[in-house]
This record gives sequence, C-alpha cells and structure tokens, in this order.
Amino acid sequence: MAKIFRTAAILSAVLFSCAAGLSAQEEKRGETRDLIFTYIGPVAGYGFNRITYKDWFSAYQGVKKFPGQYYTAGLTFNVYARYFAGDFAFSFMNNKNDKYPVRNMFISSNARVLINLGETFFIAPGGGVYFETPPASRKYNGSAGIQGSAALGLNTTFSTKLYADVHVRYGSFGLGRDSTKLSYGISAGFVYKVGRM
Repeated sequence: MAKIFRTAAILSAVLFSCAAGLSAQEEKRGETRDLIFTYIGPVAGYGFNRITYKDWFSAYQGVKKFPGQYYTAGLTFNVYARYFAGDFAFSFMNNKNDKYPVRNMFISSNARVLINLGETFFIAPGGGVYFETPPASRKYNGSAGIQGSAALGLNTTFSTKLYADVHVRYGSFGLGRDSTKLSYGISAGFVYKVGRM
C-alpha cells in the first residue's frame, strides 16, 4: 500500500505542476509571460458512492455491493494561470455506507483547462488522482484512484473566487481484497488570493 501512496503522490505532484510548466513553455517561446496566482481556502463536498466489496462472507467467498453517501470538508490550495489551473486539497472524509462506514483523510489533485467566460465566470474541466489514507476510524489500508471533474466558478472580487465542482471517481477501497469504489458528487470552495509564482 505504501507503493500506491508513493505513486499517487508523484502523479499528484506532476498534475499540480502542469499549469506552471505549460506557462513556462510559453515564456520560452517568446510569448508574453502569464502570471500564475495562488489561492487557498475551505472546500466541502457531498456525494454518493458504490463500494464493491470482495472478501469472505460467512462460508463462501463472494462479491457484495454497498451503496452509500460521503461527506468531505477541508482545505484546498489552487493555482490559476491564463489557460490552466490546478488544485490540491486535504480533507476529512466520512463514508456512510451501511455495512462498512469509515472516516478517514482524503487527498486529491487535479490539472484543469481554464476557460474564462468574460471577466466574471469561468469553467475548468480536468482530471487527476485521489487517495484516502489513515488515520481512520477503523482498520483501513488506504486507497487510491483517478477522477474527472468540471468546475464552474465566479470571480467574486479581485482576490477571491467561488466555485462548484462536479466530479466522478473510481479506485480501490481500503477494506477487503480487491475491493473498489465508484463515487460521484459535488464540492464547493471559496478561495482567497495569497500570492503569485
């Protein structure tokens, strides 16, 4: 499981640096340098998941599916350039599935294409990775997976942004052998400009 976390952390760092790397390539080509602004703020999410649990049940080995809901709350760190954006979030997750509820840490990272709709609104589709880690409310091996998302945002002031993000995630589940989790939901964040790179 440590290998999964190392791989997810490396992929997360690569995705998060895409915006900065692509802007640097534009600068090398002699184009006007785009400023990269950094933001930080609270983020919360809600959604539904479907856990496919593979393990021994009573006297036989089988597969069972447990639907449920999840909640997240935490802190997000975002970067915005002219055409690209990235986000990295640390959250607390509560999986409320009937048979296997678990509360654990949740970390996600996305690279996005930034499309400005005038000076007020923007959309930002993209994808990335996530992983769930201990500490947890029960014995939990952790998990990792991929995600796709699309954000709709509002430039509320010169230094703040409000956004809602619809996402779909698929990956492993840290209980049982070869268990997986498919989830979909929405998150919302309010971020404050803290600097530039």
